[in-house]
Amino acid sequence: MNKTLKKVLSGVISASMLCSALAIPHTALADDALPTDGLLMDITFDETGTSSGSFNATVGGTVTEHGSVSYVDNYDGSSKALSISTDAAGNYLELPKGLLNGKDAATFSFWIKPSSRWAFMTTPVSDKQNFNYEKYLGMLASSSGYTVERYNNSGTRLSSVNANASGDWQYVTAVFTADGTKVYVNGKLLASDTAAVDIKSLFTADASTWIGHGNWYDDKTGKFEGFSGMIDDFKVYGRALNETEINQLAAKAIQREQEEAVKEKNCLDINTQFYTNYSVTESGNNVTVSVPSPSEDKYEIIAASYSNGVLTNAAKKSKSDVTSDKTVTFENIKKNENDTVKVFVWNSIDGLQPLSDNKAFQIRTGDKVKVKTSVTNYTPSEQSVSLQIVPFDKDGKQSDAVQTLDSVTLGIMDSYDFTDYITGDSNVSYYKVLVSSTADDKTATYEAGYLPTASVEFPDATPADSADTTEEAHDPTIFKDPVSHRYYAYSTHNLVFESDDLINWEKHDYRSEITVPEKAKKFIDDNYQQTDKNGKIIYPTVNTTYWAPDLYYKEGDEYPYWFYLSTSCGLGGRNSVISLIKAKSPGLWDGEYEDAGVVIASKENSNYNTNCIDANIFTDTDGKTYFIWGSFWKGIYMAELDTDTGLVKGIDYTSDATILSSGQKFGTRLFSTPSGVLGPEGPYTVYNKDTGYRYMFTSYGWLGTNYNLRVARTNKTFSEILSGSNPHKQLLDQKGRPVGATYSDQVKEGGSLDELWGYKMSGSFQLGDGIEYVGSGHNSAFQDDDGQWYLVQHCRKVADSIAYLQVKKILWTEDGWPVISPLVYAGEKEQKIPKEMIYGTWDLSSVGQTIMRDDVTDVSKSAAYKGADLPVHSSQIILQPDGTIGNGIGTWDYDNDHTVTLNFDADGNNDNYEFYQSGDTMKLFVMTGYDKDKRESAIIMTGTDQNSVASFAKKSNAVSQSTKTVNRIETTPTTITKSTNGNPILGFDADGKTLYAGDPAAYVEDDTVYLYAGHDTSTGDSYVMPEWVCYTSKDMENWEYKGSVMSAKDISWRSNDTSAWASQVIKHNGKYYLYFCTWDKTSSGKQSIGVAVSDSPTGPFKDIGTPLVKGTLTEPQSSNWNDIDPTVWVETVDGVEHRYLAWGNTNFYVCELNDDMISVKDLDNDGSITMGKDVLQQEFTGLQDGLGFTEAPWIYRQQDADGNYTGKYYLFGAFGWREQMGYATSDSMYGPWTWGGIIMEPTATSNTNHPSVIDFKGKTYFIYHNGSLVWGSGFRRSVCVSEMTFNEDSTVPYIDETSTGLTGTASFITTADNKYLGYTAFSNPSDDASYPLKKQLTVTADGADLKTTQWEIEKGKSDSTNENYVSIQAVYKPGLYLCVDGTNVVLTQQDTTSTALAKKMTFKTVEAIDGTVGKVSFESVSMPGYFITVSGDNITLTDGSNTTNCSFPVTNK
Repeated sequence: MNKTLKKVLSGVISASMLCSALAIPHTALADDALPTDGLLMDITFDETGTSSGSFNATVGGTVTEHGSVSYVDNYDGSSKALSISTDAAGNYLELPKGLLNGKDAATFSFWIKPSSRWAFMTTPVSDKQNFNYEKYLGMLASSSGYTVERYNNSGTRLSSVNANASGDWQYVTAVFTADGTKVYVNGKLLASDTAAVDIKSLFTADASTWIGHGNWYDDKTGKFEGFSGMIDDFKVYGRALNETEINQLAAKAIQREQEEAVKEKNCLDINTQFYTNYSVTESGNNVTVSVPSPSEDKYEIIAASYSNGVLTNAAKKSKSDVTSDKTVTFENIKKNENDTVKVFVWNSIDGLQPLSDNKAFQIRTGDKVKVKTSVTNYTPSEQSVSLQIVPFDKDGKQSDAVQTLDSVTLGIMDSYDFTDYITGDSNVSYYKVLVSSTADDKTATYEAGYLPTASVEFPDATPADSADTTEEAHDPTIFKDPVSHRYYAYSTHNLVFESDDLINWEKHDYRSEITVPEKAKKFIDDNYQQTDKNGKIIYPTVNTTYWAPDLYYKEGDEYPYWFYLSTSCGLGGRNSVISLIKAKSPGLWDGEYEDAGVVIASKENSNYNTNCIDANIFTDTDGKTYFIWGSFWKGIYMAELDTDTGLVKGIDYTSDATILSSGQKFGTRLFSTPSGVLGPEGPYTVYNKDTGYRYMFTSYGWLGTNYNLRVARTNKTFSEILSGSNPHKQLLDQKGRPVGATYSDQVKEGGSLDELWGYKMSGSFQLGDGIEYVGSGHNSAFQDDDGQWYLVQHCRKVADSIAYLQVKKILWTEDGWPVISPLVYAGEKEQKIPKEMIYGTWDLSSVGQTIMRDDVTDVSKSAAYKGADLPVHSSQIILQPDGTIGNGIGTWDYDNDHTVTLNFDADGNNDNYEFYQSGDTMKLFVMTGYDKDKRESAIIMTGTDQNSVASFAKKSNAVSQSTKTVNRIETTPTTITKSTNGNPILGFDADGKTLYAGDPAAYVEDDTVYLYAGHDTSTGDSYVMPEWVCYTSKDMENWEYKGSVMSAKDISWRSNDTSAWASQVIKHNGKYYLYFCTWDKTSSGKQSIGVAVSDSPTGPFKDIGTPLVKGTLTEPQSSNWNDIDPTVWVETVDGVEHRYLAWGNTNFYVCELNDDMISVKDLDNDGSITMGKDVLQQEFTGLQDGLGFTEAPWIYRQQDADGNYTGKYYLFGAFGWREQMGYATSDSMYGPWTWGGIIMEPTATSNTNHPSVIDFKGKTYFIYHNGSLVWGSGFRRSVCVSEMTFNEDSTVPYIDETSTGLTGTASFITTADNKYLGYTAFSNPSDDASYPLKKQLTVTADGADLKTTQWEIEKGKSDSTNENYVSIQAVYKPGLYLCVDGTNVVLTQQDTTSTALAKKMTFKTVEAIDGTVGKVSFESVSMPGYFITVSGDNITLTDGSNTTNCSFPVTNK
């Protein structure tokens, strides 16, 4: 045997081994059947003594609780789980020291629903970890992934092991050995490595093990790291568990996952692929390989035989050995009968590769094509499945030569692969694959694939990316040399790529020869650098390579190739220059050139508009040539270029100093966006004579992750733009929006700060199970001599890693917008494609959508939003031969050339990357292609919908009929009574638009209630409150918006303009006083109490010019916001008027005011206001353990029949976290305050609350806030009211938070058997990690008196004008609505402004589909044809097959 061949084959055996797995239903094991050998720690979190400071684990000893930890319902509500709501380092569990002492392996296994940070850590380091010298093993967990780290470092650091997460409950197992690490999720191995780490030395007798804590220390915050999320059933083993044991532990998770899969899919899952390349047949010790006709000159087939994994024999055949029937035989390749044979292919393009099939989409006469149809049974019953391959002639008549394969029986979750071969016949037009399934004597047949007899051209295989071809490209500019007619792509980092065909590239690397242009470096050295006293350069340092070249071809010049190169100092700063190199050769550095020096320069100060990088030269139709440059610092700028010199008109080139001075405030802005989510940059401009538009491409996002291409256009010449007004508003996107508008302009023009403008042509995406392409951007584009358009960009296949050069074909929509192929150009072209080739299952990615991370709510921010928008993955659609789209979601048309039109009749689920909505139309161009990364032929589509949102598609498999049954029931819309005027009572402005406001404070004068609140304008998770607003009412039901009474910006001592925090208004001596709190620049940045005065209760109020109580006055100080939430109380006792002011967060303070109401009373007459004498901290008695005063105090006393105050003082306020409403009482405003109890649980939609209590027209009202409006939260609040009473003993009864409030209507929805639709009673959790809440629905027999069965039926969220649309809110869980969740209906919050979510919460009321008069059915608006259905005791969404279970009486309470 050839020694080299043997070595190579031995090395690739592990990679080439084929494996298959049969999905087997799992049954959860009893606890006593779980592995116990080596079990060192088992914590169920149901042990006695939790929440007491420490408790004994089920196995393993004492667990010590630190900080704030709680125990809440676990993943199925059957027991408790650990919950840590904030990732503060002090909130965690500590396990016994030396838990793993002496062990040489470990397994950690547990349920987890993480938000952030350290799920666990084990370390012998008692202090803090040191970078590159870390010694620990542990897991970082977030909603998107698990990062496992195991370090015993001595100066270098291993890579982490990373696995994806779902964001929901999952069962995770991490196995650590000296030879590697494995991470299992729900029993599946998702990540591993084989790095050797001495972990035994980490397991010392004094090593610490924590749940929810890591001893990484942040020097800036002075804190260690924590965890937020939930964990359950935490186990630690002192050995490496095997996969069988791991599956035993994960059995519940596996069963749960499988049950969900069956429930969600409830069908046969069929996947058909046609392959043309290879098949292997064994006969005795001989092996015959069927191969295509190889086109490569250098081509070898290699067969290797293995015995028990050891290579025993190998042989190779060349192209000349392939016979006329396209086979090659290896005789006696097997040494033993039981040997395993693997086949490899070597060719000049791909090198040595394991044998793999190439997808086929057509068959030619005489060709042999393999058919592989995989079937998985996701139905709840056993299925008998068979397959046929049926040929049809050109007239559509079925041939008798039907191939039938034996049937198989598939249990639930069982899979089977049918395999057969087709030989192309000239009399056959196409072959159809049919799958039949039989269950319960019912048979269904599905069209599982079409294979046409055709001769469509597919591009040849193209070279894979490599170090010699396309690797390391960045910011490429394309140029076709008019002399040699060769293509050049010029890249950052001194690289030049050269090609004859845009497919095969040769890389020229000049990094060892050229750093940056000499004159550019000298300019920076002479003008930018600073040195210390020793002459050492300290700032700034020139980069070692140039960036972002662009080229202008000056025909007839001695040096005709003019290259504009960017040279900068560091990444992202504005110490930059663009200089000019004039070369004789298009290769730039491969011939003679001259350095023409700096063209434009910028420095790191405010006198410069831009960062001088990313030049682009564009010649307009009027013959003028423009120099375009800039980045996200202050946008993209333009100036005219002098084509005689290559310099910019308007820059003074007399000296370096004049270049710098004339470059200040220079140029005309085209994009004025300042920073934002790292964009725009990399401008590139083209003119398309066919559309009449100039197109400017720019890139947004972080270049290593979410870089994306956005396009704007104008039909004006740039001469017209530069000479006109508002040049930065002339480039428009597909919606006609000026993409150069500032973010403030964007808001003024009706936009919001949670979206980006600009036609997004491409970005990070994934099609099917292919590579997730990220960081694609900084492109160039050009039209070739034959009229074809191409885009050239860089792109990454792994985030923040190496980038590759990509050329992509551009097509143009009817509306004149460019779209690109999802595949790298391989020579594809538009051509007529048979319709049968389009039938099938397609992966569809709406790449033009922007999916922002949950925390990204303000795109004007930049640094915090690196990687702000996420890759767009794909969903699947089935284009069926009858012109419908599978699963009843729409129809499709084909022009019998190369354009497909998709018409959607249903809303997709954005969570599944289904961004289509009912009524949408997509027009897509179809092309053949070659997927160079998956090494296979492909059929792809590209285009846009009617809103010019770009989409990619790639044919996934040949299955051309949905296996899900969709029975659309004809319905008749009907109208039912809807509730109006419930809670919230506020939440609108004068125009009826949504206005969020919190911290309510009511004041009563005569027959009017004045209600004040802080206006919430936050688009994220922080308080943004620019003003205090006022509403009035004369009946507590109808409210009038009076507008702003004072703005935060009008407070002279404020430290910002957006902190209009809690307030209260009172009248005294004919004046109105607004007491408030805000951040105080005069009190070390702390919160302080202020007061403003007005002659009217509706303002305007004027601040007195100084804080009333400075934040530096009070003691003790536990935070910078101790002094917030003022409440004022004025009363006369024994003829003496007392004016009390109270406030506080964590601590509660009281003082008295002077008669002027704007100064604190000096109680001891010592001439000064001091803590402890004039301002007194109050004490509470009787508070239950673990509960403390938080904030939001409100003072109240009852009145007798004559209106005199009587009885105790009541302090209503927020206690604990999430904030509960509670109260305390006292005989004096100076306490002591005796705890009375909790009167309202945390709201389901806001983490804070704030009370206001008033008497009005003989009743007492409790006013508070929640987040029950659309997109509501603790930072976007809404004001609500309940009537309250007092018991005879002056205690306060519990107050229910309701959606109906004072005047709304509660309804019951009942079933045919007189049960009530509802939910299982639950308390709103105290931890933030549990939100937004999502609860299952149920039915109950005795629901008439239950709070959990009462619903407020309102106008539909998706369209409030449609009388047949309703949304259904839980009366006693305000803000939680019935919502479609896959095939379930759940109770959850509308926590986004997503129209898709609004549709999921909207149902159309139709006459009962069982025909019963007086009942209604609720049809989903997001999934037309599906109805709210009772399934046992659960509430699901079905197609209405059981009409009785979809029909409900609705009655008002």
